[in-house]
Amino acid sequence: MRRRDTNISFKDRLAAAAVPIVIYGAIIFFTVYGFWDQVVQVESSSLPPKEDIVQATTVDAAKIEEMANMLREEEQRKEEEVRQEQERLDEIKKQAEVEEQRVEELKEQQREEERKSLELAKQREEEAEQRQKEEVERERLAEEAERQRREEAERERREVAEKVEAEQLFGSYEGAIKRAVEENFREPAGTNCSMNAVYNVNVAQNGTVQAVRLNRSSGSSEFDRAGEVAITFASPLPIPDNPRLYQHWKEFNFTFTPKGCQ
Repeated sequence: MRRRDTNISFKDRLAAAAVPIVIYGAIIFFTVYGFWDQVVQVESSSLPPKEDIVQATTVDAAKIEEMANMLREEEQRKEEEVRQEQERLDEIKKQAEVEEQRVEELKEQQREEERKSLELAKQREEEAEQRQKEEVERERLAEEAERQRREEAERERREVAEKVEAEQLFGSYEGAIKRAVEENFREPAGTNCSMNAVYNVNVAQNGTVQAVRLNRSSGSSEFDRAGEVAITFASPLPIPDNPRLYQHWKEFNFTFTPKGCQ
């Protein structure tokens, strides 16, 4: 807001003070001139009595004093008007400054409200973006979980199918494995058909026996040991040549009974 210049300049003050001085000087000049003219006229004519001269001088001095008082009062009145005008202008200036401050405070309040509004809008936008990201992430995780579930189910189905296929295929080789072990079995004394031992056998993909462990004894250590030796010497065992299903029989349990026994 543009401020009004409410201060009275020095030139205006000087002009206001000069007016009564000029008037006062003019009155004194014409009064003195008139008085001096009367004196000259008196001197040029027959001189009046001394009492008349004193009376005229006294009357003129009283008028001069009266006019001087009037001039002083006029000067005081002017000064009072100037003072009052200055006070009025000062009050206007003060009110203008208060109004300017109020307007500036309103502008600052408006700017603060706009700033808060922008911050709130930005916060809401960020929250909306965050919710959208979270929703996308939830959908992605749900899809990933569903994909993994389907893959796991498919893997389990394939494993079950392969296990069944492997058991069926390996079953057709059990007789050949048993005959190979029987050919290398040296029957200990006292062997009978009631004896049987269960071994855990590890084989390589080509049938080579890698390890043999006794899982269940026949009751005869000689029979158990003879069976373990027979399995080892029967290597490589006749197992299916199927790399895809090898993992299902690379370790298997083998039950051995004496030849001719069921």
